[in-house]
Amino acid sequence: MLFRSFGTVSLASYGVGGSVLQAGAIIPGIGLSIAISALAGQNIGAGNLERADRICRLGAWLSFGLLTTLGLVVHLAAVPIIAFFVPRDPAVIAEGAHYMRIVSWSWGFYGAQFALVGVFRASGNMMASMMLTVLSTWVLQFPVAYFLSRHTSLGIDGVYWSLPVSAEIGRAHV
Repeated sequence: MLFRSFGTVSLASYGVGGSVLQAGAIIPGIGLSIAISALAGQNIGAGNLERADRICRLGAWLSFGLLTTLGLVVHLAAVPIIAFFVPRDPAVIAEGAHYMRIVSWSWGFYGAQFALVGVFRASGNMMASMMLTVLSTWVLQFPVAYFLSRHTSLGIDGVYWSLPVSAEIGRAHV
């Protein structure tokens, strides 16, 4: 419903951008989260909590750094990346590149959040893992998208900005 009022170009741009976000940030972030979870879990199980703490910190920084770097690459190459998926629609390419330039700088924060969720899972604290995900998406991102797109002059950019805003706010409260 929210996108319908912004037109088909915005909807298509968000869809293509979402695919790039999945391939460029979410999948690598989940992979790192699983690796960090395994390493932290082994050390927690062995009673080596100091080492598990170091793994958590290193994993969060590594995830942040890697996904920030990927986000920078996507930011710089937004037009050719979007054009690869939608080669014949200049309006979607332009809007999709605009969307990618807004959200790509926040990829590092997603990486850090994925790493911390992995450590929560490794420690057996599934509730914290679930709550972090629920809070960042349902309590932060969706209301921020609605508010910024409907109650400010941002329009569709409000939806786009909801991703980095919720990523930063969510990371700040971990």
